[in-house]
Order: sequence, then structure tokens, then C-alpha cells
Amino acid sequence: MLQNNNAEIIKKISNRSLKVNKLRNIFAILAIALTTLLITTTIAGGITFYNTNKAYMNVSTYGVDADGYININDESKLKSIENIKKMGVVQLASEDVIKNNILAKEQVVLEATDDKATYEMMAIVPIEGTLPKEAEDILLPTWVLDLLEIDKKVGEKVTLDIVINKEVKSIDFNLCGYYESLVTRGMGRTRALVSNKFVDKYNKEITKIDGTKTAYVNLKNIKSTSSYDAVQGELQKIADRVGASKAKAHPKYDTGEEISMNSSVIQQTMAILLAVVLVIATGYLIIYNIFYISVTKDIKFYGLLKTIGTTSKQLKRIIIRQALKLSIIGIPIGLLLGYGIAVVILPIALSFTIFGNIVVVSKSPVIFILSILFSLITVLISCNKPGKIAGKVSPIEAVRFVSEDTEKAKKKDKKGTNGAKLHKMAWSNIVKSKKRVVLSILSISLSAIMVIFTVSATMGINPEAHAENQTVADITVRNVIGHFWGKVEYDPITEDLISKIEALDFVKEVRKNYSAITPGTIGEMFDFGVEMNLEGKLKEEFEAGEKSGKQNIRYSMFAPSDNKIRADVVSLKSDRLDKELEKFEIIDGEIDAEKFKSGEYLIYNVFGGEPYFIKAGDELPLTMMIPDQNGNLKEVTKEFKVMAVVADRTGGWSASNMDTFNIEENAFKELFLQYENYIESVDIDLKDNVDLTMADNEINKIINESGNIMLMLTSKNGFIDSMKEMESILLIVGGVVALILGLIGIINVTNTMITSLISRKVEFAMLESIGMTKNQLKKMIAFEGIYYIVLSSIVIIPLGFIASFVAPMILPIYGGFKFIVYIISVLIALALISILMISVPLIGYKFISKESIVERLRVVE
Repeated sequence: MLQNNNAEIIKKISNRSLKVNKLRNIFAILAIALTTLLITTTIAGGITFYNTNKAYMNVSTYGVDADGYININDESKLKSIENIKKMGVVQLASEDVIKNNILAKEQVVLEATDDKATYEMMAIVPIEGTLPKEAEDILLPTWVLDLLEIDKKVGEKVTLDIVINKEVKSIDFNLCGYYESLVTRGMGRTRALVSNKFVDKYNKEITKIDGTKTAYVNLKNIKSTSSYDAVQGELQKIADRVGASKAKAHPKYDTGEEISMNSSVIQQTMAILLAVVLVIATGYLIIYNIFYISVTKDIKFYGLLKTIGTTSKQLKRIIIRQALKLSIIGIPIGLLLGYGIAVVILPIALSFTIFGNIVVVSKSPVIFILSILFSLITVLISCNKPGKIAGKVSPIEAVRFVSEDTEKAKKKDKKGTNGAKLHKMAWSNIVKSKKRVVLSILSISLSAIMVIFTVSATMGINPEAHAENQTVADITVRNVIGHFWGKVEYDPITEDLISKIEALDFVKEVRKNYSAITPGTIGEMFDFGVEMNLEGKLKEEFEAGEKSGKQNIRYSMFAPSDNKIRADVVSLKSDRLDKELEKFEIIDGEIDAEKFKSGEYLIYNVFGGEPYFIKAGDELPLTMMIPDQNGNLKEVTKEFKVMAVVADRTGGWSASNMDTFNIEENAFKELFLQYENYIESVDIDLKDNVDLTMADNEINKIINESGNIMLMLTSKNGFIDSMKEMESILLIVGGVVALILGLIGIINVTNTMITSLISRKVEFAMLESIGMTKNQLKKMIAFEGIYYIVLSSIVIIPLGFIASFVAPMILPIYGGFKFIVYIISVLIALALISILMISVPLIGYKFISKESIVERLRVVE
């Protein structure tokens, strides 16, 4: 068969047809731009939100977000290192933590820096005031001011007890500003910041002490996917080159930490992908609707082209060529607007919050490539079906073709005694044009669902549910000896203190949690942990972790010395195993509370990793250094059977008393004879409807009266309060994003309804020609709008529920589905749709009815 080659003619016809359909072109460009805008905003905004959340996790957990740190006396040597992309230097300003009695157990560190980069890496942004400039200026966290009972006013006098030359000196500071710390109180990483002038004036000698000056660095050749060993190796090279005393990679590169965060990463990725799918579906429906109506309207034109030899493929090519030409205009507009929203407007909104220095904006070209790709795919898919319609119609059918609406308008033959009912006519119009109605409703509904999804994702935070996930009890009193610097005398939680707490009338239950301690060589105690021999499977497990760089117990065991390690051995109550392991994954074995109660079993926790040699069912003898009743250290061997190997896959967002080795409480007491001194924490459950703030104050009062500075209280109330700021931030961000999507949705609804009205131009003319007044037509159109509202509601309510349920997965700090957020967002969406569905068609009808009936009817001749 001979093939015709009319490429130039097809190109000319396509261009001229494009020029004729100006109104169609405007709607198509608008639809393509909107689709591209949504795709770009979703991808760029999603990546920015993901990276910012990751940085928040790093700062809130470790106090700083950098590739690592290098201890150095002279930072000028680092300035010549080309591989350093960013550097922030901080100098210890005191030889110990701040010594005010009320701050002693809080472990607030006084540090000096004049580097803006340091503040950025620590995500410290003054809420009010400035960074320290003078010797007596100080920048403090808000909660420290609350403890000191100092008003949050710039210029207030702050007196702090600082260790200088091994002596405690009271120094009067000027409060130059205050900030909201991302580091949770009690983590031992809270910073009070002064300028370098303070060190020059008050504590110059500290600069001569090794390890007191730290340079936090970001390296040019390190990526987020780099391994811990790779980062450590690069930092060590720099340390060796400049003669630094120590270098260490950030724990965020540790494989175990990455594995533990996989669950939340998958959830966030799934939420972003769902948003992209919704955007593509919405864009497809809008663009398809426009080109479908355009092809139907111009079907005679395509039929005439067929009579002179144009093939179906060439007709399809004409339509696709027109769509691609319109995309050349629409896609760049959408790219610029979408990128502007995600990269400019979103960070500006966040800059007024505590995230000001932590927003990680992605400027990767991949965003543009993906956005263009998805947009073009959406356009091509949208034009495929209209192209087929144009190609399949025969020349004779095309010449005789009348639109579906016009044809059915002609065939109307209704019988009745009181004339046609407008509401019935409106419903008949809905029923007869099923395809157009379905497309319109889906397009409108998807826009509403996207708004509901965004509102639920950004406003679904639940401080109470978050607190529930983060705590094992309403209040916990913990011994934080590990937070103290140097040698301090260990002060245990006493039975007397516990009895006083139990005596409070609002306390329901008090539970003691034990953790073993092996004293040092002269009886000092630095932290919880028992010294044990590295032998057998324990040695194999530990050495395998060291060699692979994926140490399951990196943060639970200290580096080996003389084949000994210090590991955490804690007690668990057999009747609370379900609660303690609620968020843990059981990698190997099964949990049996009755067997565990026997005291012969242990549960091995690998945190975020995978076990190497220790498996469920193994006999695991532990040889430990344990003091007897007289305090004399003795080597005691106890053989346990491994009941199960478990891991925390929540990224640290689960509450539990689990540690490395977990044994039954009575077995713990039999093994560690001085167990009364090994109470690491006390969990306190309150009676129903108790005021949490009052309970915190009462128990804090007992702690303060005890004089034990090692005791720290954490409570659900504290987590709830810390989330309140986050909640207000997300309300701002969610409001901005929802407003943008809402405006886009309004344009979508308007676009859909106007194009639908244009396609029915002839139908309305025929109805007017047989005596229907314009007022009657307007009423009929209004009834159709009501039916659209009802049908859209049937789609939006259930699908909106699913979107609202899935959206909170985007961040692990959310408490899950929030019914009130769902109800409010659905009601607002339906209210806006109702207004648009009634007003837009009426305005549109006024626009298309300006021509005379004769001019409108010429289309069907």
C-alpha cells in the first residue's frame, strides 16, 4: 500500500486549526500549566519537606546537622581544605556544665561562637533579639528562662554559675535573645551561647585545653547516601592533615540508624507518590475533557480532511501536535509557578518559625526533569482518546455528526399534563451525558481530595497521640547520671522517694525499672552498664559489627578493652512484655511471657540493625563483674537462652524500656544483689482526669526536696507542650499550601464547568428556539449544579476519608487520622464546590447566550 507523505501539509493544518480555536487554546494552556504547577509543587515541595524533616530529626536527636566534627585548636588550618563546603566552629566557654542548682541536672552547656554557620547547623534562630556580640551577651533556650523564672525580654539580667579555672564563679549576663530549642529537654545537649569575646575576657585558658574547640563540617564529596565508614574516613584524612586530636562522623550516617528510619521513609515516600498520582489523574481529566470537547466540536472538520485522504494516524498527529505546541507555553509557566511555590513561598513561611535555619531546599534539576516528563505523559495520555475519536469517524458520519447533547435534545419527546419539570429536565441532562458528567465529577472531586490530603497531612498533628507514642507512662522519673561530666558521686533513686510518689492521691501505679551498673576501679559510677567478658557468640556478634561498620550495639556498648565491654542489662516485667514490645519487630524467635517469667531467658535488642551470630534459641552465657552485698566486685557467669531477637524500626519514635539485653525482673534481682541501687527509672501512671501540669509540679516538688540532682522528670505533658509550637507552625504551612491548592481547585472547577457549557451551546439554543425562556434555562442549569454537588459529595466523602487517613503518614510525629480535621476540610471543600457549581454555570450561560439563537443553531446545519 502506498503511503502518503503530507508532513508539511499536516503541520500547516495543525497550526491553522490551532489559531482558529483561541478559546480552547486558553483553557488548554491553563489546564497544562495547572497540571505542571501541581506536579512541580508536589515533587519539589515533597523533597523540601522530606529533607527538612530529616534535618529536624538530626538536630533534635544529636544537637547538630553536619557531616561530622573535628576537634582542633586552630581552625584557620581547616580553611585551606578544599573539600570542606561549610564549617562552623564552637568553643567550650566553661570547663563544666552551668552549675546553678536548678540547672545542674539539666546539663546545660555554655559554648562560644561568632560563626553564623554554627547557628545554622544547630538550627538556632532567635525568636526575639540578636546573636551574642558582646562579652556579657547570652542567648538562651526558652525553657531555661522558664526554669530560672526570668521574663522573656531582651535586656534582662541573667546570673549563671560558670566553672572557670576549676572554680565556680557567678557571672551576670545580658539576655541578648532567646530561642526555641529543637533538642528535647533532658537529652543533655542543651546550649547556652555566648560570643568569643566572653572567652577572651573570662576564660582564655580554656582554649589551651585539647578537645574544647570543635569544628562542625560539611564536605563536598559526601552525599546523604554515603556510608558511616566513608564519612569517617574523609574526616580522618582532614584531621591527620591538620593535626587534629579527634574526628567523628555524624551518627546519621550509621547504617543502623538508617535502617531504623526505613519505615518512616517508606511512609513519607508513599504519601508523596500518592499525591503525584492524584495530580496526574486530576490533570488528565481536565486536559482530556478540553480536547474531547474540542474534537467533538470540530468533528466535521476532521471528517472533511478524511474525505481528501488524510489518514487516522495523521488526524491523531494533528491533535497531539496541537497539544504539544500548547505544552511549550503551559509547561514552562507551570514549572516556574510550581517551583516558586515550593522553593520560595514554603521556605518563607517556614522562616518565621523555629525551622528558620533548618529548611533544606532542593534545587536539583531532577525536579524539572521529572515535572516536565510527568506533565508531557499526562498531556499525551489525555490526547490519546480524543485523537482516536477523530481518527475513527468515517467521512460520511462526520459530515452528518451532531453532538451527543444536540442529538438527544432533538429526540426529546416527553409526555406530561403540566409541562416539563425543570428539575426533571436537569436530571435527564445529567443521565443522558454520563461520560461528560463522570469526567467532570472526577476532575472536581480529585481537586477537593488533594486539598483534603494536604490539610490532613499538615494539620493532622496530634500532640496527645504523639506523647502517648513517646512515653511508657504518664510521668517518668529517670536517673541521668550519664549526662554528667567528669567524676560525680552516684546518687540512686531511693525507696523513700518512691513511697512519697505512691502516697500522692492522684497516682494510680508506680513501676520500677532496673539497669545494672559495674562501678569503676575506685568505686566511681559513670553511667548505667555492666562490665562483661567478650567471649563466645557475644564476641563474634560484637566483632562482626565492628568489621562491617554496622554495629547493632554501637550506642549501647563501649569500645572493647582487654576483651571486656560495658553493656546494658535491664529488667522487664513479664506481664508487660506486650506493651514494651508493641512497636518492635520480632526478627527471630517468639515472645512467651510464661517462659520469660522463669528467668532463664533474655531478649536481645539490635535496635535498628540485624543480628550476626546471636539467634533465638542460642545458649548465651554472660560473664559479668557484679558487686556483692559488701560492694566487692566478683565475676559471675549466668547462662541465658535467647528467647527472641527484636529491632526498633520506628526511627526512635516508640516508647519502651527495652535495651540491649533484657531479662526478667526477679532474675535481675537474684543476679544483681544491690538491685535497690540500680533503679534507672520509675514509671508513674495517673488516675483518670488528673491535671497533668499539677501532677508534674507535685512530683517535681518531691524530686527537688530529695536533693538528688541526678533525677529528671519527663512526662506526657512535656511532650504535648513541645508539640504545641510544631502544631502552630504546621497550621501556617498547611494553611498556605491548602490555600494555593484551593485556588487551583477553583480554577479547575471553573475550567471544567465552562468547557462543559461551551459544548452544550447548541443544545441551549434549541431549547430556547422551542419556547424555553432564559430564566427557565438558568433554573435548569442551577438544578444541574445541585445534582453535580450531590454526586461530587458521594465521591469526595469516602475518597476524602481515605486521603485524610493516609496523609498523616507523611511524618512520624503525627498521631494518625484526625476526624475533626477530615470533617472540617470536607465541609469547606463541599461549600466551595457548591458556590462554584451554582454561580459559574450561570455566569457561563450568560456569556454563551449573547449570540442570537440563529447564530448558535448554524452549527447543526
